[in-house]
Amino acid sequence: MYFVNRRNDGSIALFINGDLQFDSNDERIYHEALTLPALALAHRRKTDALKALIIGGGDGLVARELFKSQFVASVDLVDYDAQIINLAVKEFSSVNAASLHDGRMAIHIMDAWEFVDNAVAAERRYDVIISDLTVADDSQGVRFHTIEWYDRLRRLLGRDGLLAVNGVSPSATPQAYWSIFNGILKAELHVRPYRVTVPSFAAEGYGQDWGFFLASPQQIEAGELCAELPLAEPRFAILDGAQLLSLFELPQELYVSQPTAMPASLGSNILLHYFANTVPLTTISGMAFSSLALNLADIVIPAPDNGTAILPPELRNALSKSIYGDSAPAGDQESQIATILDGVLELMPSLERSQTPEIISDFVENPAAFLEAIDLPGLVSRLLLRAAELPAQLVIELELLRETLSEWAGDHLTLLTLGKRVVTVLTLVIVIGNLLYPDSAYGKGGHGGHHGDHLGGGRGFGGGRGFGGGRGFGGGRGFGGGRDFGRGYGYGGYRGYWGHSWGTTGWARPWHGFYSGGWAPPAYYGGNYWPTTNVQTTEYVDETGSNYPARKYTYNDGATGVVASTATEGPVVAAHMAEHQAVYRLSPQADILPDGHVVMPLTEQSFLRITSHGTQVIDQASGHNVMTLYNDPSMLYQAATEIKRQEHRLSREIENAHNNQNGGDLGSSAGGDQASSGAQGNDATSRMQSTVAKLKMALQTLGPVPERMAAAEQTPPVTGGVEVFTSVWMAPDGKYLVVKRPSGNLAYLDGKGWYSDAGKTKLNAQYPKQFKTIATAFLNKMVKESDATREMLTKDHKEGSAHMDMLRKELNDFQPVPGADPDEQVDYGSRKLGRSEAIRLTKLAMKRTQQKLDALQKQIDGLPGETELAKQEIVNLGGGETD
Repeated sequence: MYFVNRRNDGSIALFINGDLQFDSNDERIYHEALTLPALALAHRRKTDALKALIIGGGDGLVARELFKSQFVASVDLVDYDAQIINLAVKEFSSVNAASLHDGRMAIHIMDAWEFVDNAVAAERRYDVIISDLTVADDSQGVRFHTIEWYDRLRRLLGRDGLLAVNGVSPSATPQAYWSIFNGILKAELHVRPYRVTVPSFAAEGYGQDWGFFLASPQQIEAGELCAELPLAEPRFAILDGAQLLSLFELPQELYVSQPTAMPASLGSNILLHYFANTVPLTTISGMAFSSLALNLADIVIPAPDNGTAILPPELRNALSKSIYGDSAPAGDQESQIATILDGVLELMPSLERSQTPEIISDFVENPAAFLEAIDLPGLVSRLLLRAAELPAQLVIELELLRETLSEWAGDHLTLLTLGKRVVTVLTLVIVIGNLLYPDSAYGKGGHGGHHGDHLGGGRGFGGGRGFGGGRGFGGGRGFGGGRDFGRGYGYGGYRGYWGHSWGTTGWARPWHGFYSGGWAPPAYYGGNYWPTTNVQTTEYVDETGSNYPARKYTYNDGATGVVASTATEGPVVAAHMAEHQAVYRLSPQADILPDGHVVMPLTEQSFLRITSHGTQVIDQASGHNVMTLYNDPSMLYQAATEIKRQEHRLSREIENAHNNQNGGDLGSSAGGDQASSGAQGNDATSRMQSTVAKLKMALQTLGPVPERMAAAEQTPPVTGGVEVFTSVWMAPDGKYLVVKRPSGNLAYLDGKGWYSDAGKTKLNAQYPKQFKTIATAFLNKMVKESDATREMLTKDHKEGSAHMDMLRKELNDFQPVPGADPDEQVDYGSRKLGRSEAIRLTKLAMKRTQQKLDALQKQIDGLPGETELAKQEIVNLGGGETD
């Protein structure tokens, strides 16, 4: 998902999946540093007719740098993202100097691996290759930093050819940086690392520097990159050759990580591990070395990681020491067990945070109860089936544990009194089982269980910044229980509500999507990890503590305190327009502003702002309220319920932190520096308390909220009307927009006027031209997104059907055999319930899931008709306005 931040000063920034790709204020630093050294050296080695390949770089900015040279004869650009190419051709053309329109450019929209394989097979050769790929965050992405990938690129280069690679931050992720370096070197390329400072990247928390690699099949001599090297012009960041040479000066402390950073072979996710767990470079002595002076023949490269090991090397070594340490902890047996657990739990930051903390937290809080929810014999057997992937000594320990379990009477407390060896191996089973079978290995009779990447597949580098992605209300789909591990099905795993509607506008269309098929409040639950990372001024958080680029809204903030009357309805404070940065992400479709108001983006140029007297439609450019609408009870109820849920959840997390003094405050990790972890925990708790205060203020700004919704309020006020956004509908014939005003009265709007009835009696109020413009833009958005929306809804329906099948199987498993006690205890998730109660809850889950499936199918079936109606409405709104 991409997002273009267009600022009032004319600058722009591009985000993909929440990660900044470029900021036009400083992107020349990055793109000149990536491109110009390779281009200059290629020209020195071959004076004319250079052939270039750009891998990634769909924004056209690397191409702009290449086309500064008259000696570049042709450029192949391969990028899989047609949307970015389209933006580059149109909207980014002023930034990339229309580089994609250059006659020397050939664009290939396809997977880069496939393109390179085809080019190698065709024995194609390039003088310059620029790899401008985004930072990898999954198994597909990390393959572009494997030895096999760089070997393919080497074969595309002539002997004198140059390769420039976008890396990662050397100071923030040194192990990842050197892993890439070692992979390039292992592919028999001579490589020189270098770095620059990109302020916008640093502001996003990506690191105080950004790293690149310059490589070639032949040695890059120190004398080749000299102060007299002719760099293409014009230049804005790299002023001369002397400044270029300074980029290759690296701190001595950085080099420490090189000998231990494992390069990656195909199938390895070691790079994701380094992203998530690397220790940033914090101490800089001021001593530096030139990477141009490195004797590459003396470089020691660790053995490559090929992905066959379940655990990353640090975790394997630490767990081995935990099992086979020479000295036992002091104290009685209970203290020994606690010490052993603490020692193993110190390793938890080495795992993906998104996969492990909740499970480990439950285990530590009540080990016996936790173990009751685990089919230990079955899990141990499943692990032993993969014995070839496990360290030999660990296999021996697992076999001994299996023998112990065969004689075990079923009392889980006894397992915790069998000494250091059993307790530690039990913990290993939990850790490794979670890595191999996340979300499915623990519940008896659990479903599913294939997991393709050994590290859990989290976001890795960059955390979870995704703008418009991810969690919170309307985010995760919820079929199947998601990350709600060990808590049964709650309201049936799928919690019975749906935030999707058309694209990302679910909150803005409460009548259309919120009540379709009925709605049930989400269950109160906790467990997602609240990170201890500081929130930057350019970021805001959601209920999980994940940071996002903060959205900004321009509106009248009431600083003058003067109330003015307007042609539209509702009081509006005059004069003072200001840009306000959202302080909390209530959902992917809704934010909370500093004054407590809930806002929902409509288009890139407009948004809704809920006030106690009505919902304002605000033009982003001017900040003016162009129309005040009726406060839709369904929208108020939706917003209030979600605010209460998040407030309740965070309050519980704060309470748990205060009640868990012995285990450290929220956000601390077992072991390590106690003062440091306590400070981090206090910081996390303080931030959550501040968030709770914001939520309470937001609830107050909503004004009166209905306690429950009457059936009559779930029907559009116009028979057959289709909701556009809250309090605005398309008439069934497509001739009018029907607008519900704060008074509750309806107004009928077409392209020529607006009326108190269907085109008969004109209103005396001035025609709302700007509101018509916003509504038309929103209708166009609905039409444009209709295909993607249908695909999304169809996928969700398929997932929901799979969940229903799972519930049917669960219901069948709960059915009693003839003569059985109906109140016999059965396993329901991590709980024990009477058989009849388990059956009742499962049937309730099935009922609510079916309601959602019916609602989804209704939306799928109705989408083509709504799209055609929207097109007709756009035409009818296109007439000239009247006074």
